[in-house]
This record gives sequence, structure tokens and C-alpha cells, in this order.
Amino acid sequence: DEVTAVEADANYLHVHARGGRLRTRGTLQRAEETLAPLGFLRIHRSALVNLRYLREIRRRGRDSEAVLLDGSAWRV
Repeated sequence: DEVTAVEADANYLHVHARGGRLRTRGTLQRAEETLAPLGFLRIHRSALVNLRYLREIRRRGRDSEAVLLDGSAWRV
């Protein structure tokens, strides 16, 4: 419930939560398989977001970004 997003960084994952960030080893594909049934959506090749925390999808020129309730913006 606390996890807002998961970000890939080579062989590591940065798990973003309301209380901070945790770094762990793993692949985004494996995280997606585990978290998709719990309401997470892959929005970029390197990011998953928890749809419960999604505020809006915003256009930025030719690109788009997902804005979460905490104000963080993630490239779509």
C-alpha cells in the first residue's frame, strides 16, 4: 500500500514509497509480473507506477508524464 513506484537501474530496482526509497536487486520484468495484479502499470521501459497514486497524465511537448499524488513526475 505504501509503494508509489518502482524504477529500474541496471540490475537494481529503486522502490519508491511514501516514507522514502529502497534499493534492491532485481529486474523490472519480475517486479511487473508480481505487482501488476496489485494495481501497478508499466508506464516506461524503466518504471512501474501504482495506479492508486496516479493523479494525472500530462503532455509535455511530444512526450507525456505521469504525475503522482506526491507530485513526482514519471516519463511515459
